[in-house]
Amino acid sequence: MLDPKFKRKVWCCVGGAALALLLALFWLVRVEVTRHYQGVYLLRQGPYHLVLTDAILLGQEDRLLFALHWDKVDSILHFRKSFAPRSAHLQYDWFQADGSGFVRNVFPDGTMLLTCFSRFVDAGNAIPRGVFVGGNVPYESGSASPQEGESGMAFFDGKKWRHLWGNANEGIALGDGSRQLSPSKWEFLGSRVLVSSREKMVLSSSHRVAGEGMVLHIDRFAVFKAGEPYFILVNRVRNEGKASALYFYVYGDEPSVGDYGGSTGNVGWGNGRLFQYETGLDPERDSYFGMYDHGNSAAGETKGYTNLANFIESLGVRPDLMYFSNRLGFFASEKERVPLKSPTSRVLFMQWGPRQLAPGDADVYVLAIGMAGSRPGYDIPVKPGISFTDRDISDLLARHGKD
Repeated sequence: MLDPKFKRKVWCCVGGAALALLLALFWLVRVEVTRHYQGVYLLRQGPYHLVLTDAILLGQEDRLLFALHWDKVDSILHFRKSFAPRSAHLQYDWFQADGSGFVRNVFPDGTMLLTCFSRFVDAGNAIPRGVFVGGNVPYESGSASPQEGESGMAFFDGKKWRHLWGNANEGIALGDGSRQLSPSKWEFLGSRVLVSSREKMVLSSSHRVAGEGMVLHIDRFAVFKAGEPYFILVNRVRNEGKASALYFYVYGDEPSVGDYGGSTGNVGWGNGRLFQYETGLDPERDSYFGMYDHGNSAAGETKGYTNLANFIESLGVRPDLMYFSNRLGFFASEKERVPLKSPTSRVLFMQWGPRQLAPGDADVYVLAIGMAGSRPGYDIPVKPGISFTDRDISDLLARHGKD
């Protein structure tokens, strides 16, 4: 039998070691609870610290040390999920408090279109909150690794995810436009699921942007209909200040259509033609454009591509500027014959402004964003017909806030 004094010493040593371990963990590990509850994840944070969290975002995979995914626990315990019959339907997950989530549009043949919102770090080096395209599904979900193609918007063809849109380069600039505010710099006022059914979904978020004596209130709506290969983004920008407001609104992307992570093979397309070179478009004539993973012969690309295409269409106020380029903020004229050839950043871009708003007035921007189709024997993508009408826009705005 052990001597009681020796036993006390052992227990003191064990207790001291446990306390030291707890103190070390308290110093080393920061706990972050997002209330997404997708699993338990341990991430590196610098050389000496760790983060324990319940969600993981795109770009954090290389910091992951340990993961316990709810989906894996779910399958081990044999919990049953309800699956819809083979008809087009919508599935979603939305986290109202921080305005993030995703929507799956499942087609009758089992293929699906996935759109993610505010699950990424934007140009402001922070995570936006609200209806902003970008990021990935929960790390464990889907039929392929998220970093391989589930960023922003992706298409699952039954075997593999194919990339359509990345983290949108979206922003507002007040005054002369010299300083663009990315979505993470917009004040987040809240988000809601306005409509939730198998056939239709409407997500919303509200924001405020202020500076240089101006105050803009922005309401955003994302409208999905089952079976349609796109969604509708409605932006209502209202001047809440006491003076006239001058601002710019921009939306662009280097979408890496086809295989996530690179622009090789992407060529621009529009109404009845391809765009192989940097160029500006005529917004009065061209209401839509997109990228096509077909190979750009002007860049020496001839075969081996997915032939997947995206599109974006302005349904409301036409932009003042539209262009294809190898980098944001600049484009050559088509006659200069600068091929779209960047391996990582073949860009399409839209700009509205400078726009002048009197106090109390509002601008409404309506975009259809999604996947284009194809036609046998036709070498140019085909934009789907858009079922969202001017009456739908008016009804949406009338039901949800000021007109």
